[in-house]
Amino acid sequence: MGPGWYSDPAGGGGYRWWDGRAWTSDTSATPGPPPRTASSSQGSAGGSRRSTPWGWIMAGLAIVVAVILAVAFLVNRPGGPREITDDYPTASSTVSAWDDGSTPTPTPTPTPSGSDSPSPSPRDTPSDGDGGSRPCPTASGTADTPPSNDGRLHGGGISVAEPGDGWEQSSFPAAVMFFASDLDGRSAPITGTWVNILGVGELTKSDGFADVQSAADSVTSCLASSGFMSATGREDEYSREHKVDGRQGWTVRSRVESSSASGVKGSYFDVIVIDVGRPDSLAVVALETTIDHHEQDEMRQRVLDSVRVDG
Repeated sequence: MGPGWYSDPAGGGGYRWWDGRAWTSDTSATPGPPPRTASSSQGSAGGSRRSTPWGWIMAGLAIVVAVILAVAFLVNRPGGPREITDDYPTASSTVSAWDDGSTPTPTPTPTPSGSDSPSPSPRDTPSDGDGGSRPCPTASGTADTPPSNDGRLHGGGISVAEPGDGWEQSSFPAAVMFFASDLDGRSAPITGTWVNILGVGELTKSDGFADVQSAADSVTSCLASSGFMSATGREDEYSREHKVDGRQGWTVRSRVESSSASGVKGSYFDVIVIDVGRPDSLAVVALETTIDHHEQDEMRQRVLDSVRVDG
């Protein structure tokens, strides 16, 4: 018998509430709505109800949806979120992170022997760099390789073949490659104001030349930003591993265009950096040839192929 008003079994002509299990103390002269105690009685008729986790689950889902909508709003609002980047380029970056012009550098005005015209001088007022660039260091190394008469240039533990006719000993390579020590170099006048260089030397790790790859990029950046260049842009043809005599190395070939009034478009720079096993330094070769001067191609290939580790 379900809950309801039934004739009072105690008599008297009235009605008593049956809660589904037993007669209660609730009585009424006429059947009507359940008594106040009926809801609690009915709740207890089925026993105590266990609380269910569904309410909490639905509440959690609502919170997750709210968070997703908030993030979507922030991402798509005008201007969008700010991209998080490292605004200080490192030497290993493909960006010209090292800049000869970002700090004052020595201002020599070398004149290659055999040329009546003075060589170009570095810019008098250094630029501020590219906003995140680091200045090219002045070499702190002190190593010195005695001059050799074996037809090769030596420096930093490596050597290359002499470039040949038109190249002569001068102070110009040392003026351009001031970041290298133990330097042996040659220069070749191209026009009255344009001179190419070949340099072989040493890069000191404490100056920031930490590994062969980043050092090759840094040397290229320093050459491209040299005040002698009046450079308008650098474009790398390749940057790749380059082993020499089993030693780890890296090479970069870069085209650097110039706004100079010298009558040339600019230069190619071939840079090779080699780890010769010295704990504090790396070896470097840097060769400059002129854009569109294809008569230099044979010499360039011969010199680069001749790189050797001394000893």
